[in-house]
Amino acid sequence: MQIEKQKLLKKKYPSLFRKSTIIDCWDGWFDLIDKLAEELSIDKELKILNIMSSSGLKLTFNKTSNELDKIEESYRLKSLKICEICGKPGKLESIRLLDLPRVCCENHK
Repeated sequence: MQIEKQKLLKKKYPSLFRKSTIIDCWDGWFDLIDKLAEELSIDKELKILNIMSSSGLKLTFNKTSNELDKIEESYRLKSLKICEICGKPGKLESIRLLDLPRVCCENHK
C-alpha cells in the first residue's frame, strides 16, 4: 500500500495502529481496511501489528480472542471478492508476473 494511504490509516486510527505496523498489501483493499479499523477502534487496548495479503487479508493483533478471530475471518472472506490492486470486484488468482496468489479483477490477472 502506498505510504500516504498507510499514514492516513495510522493518523485516523492512532490507538489501533502503531508507527511500526506493517501494511503489506496493495491499495485496492484500503476501503476494506478502513472499515475494519473503524469496527476495531472501539477497543482502545487492541493494536494491529501486521496486515498482509496471504490468500486474502491476513491480520496480526497484539492479543487474541474468538471474537477477533471471527472478525478477521469475516474480513478475509470479504477481501476474497475485492481486487487487491484496484478495489474492483475480483477473485483469488495467480498474478502472471508474480505467480503468487492474489485477489484480482479481470484487468489484473
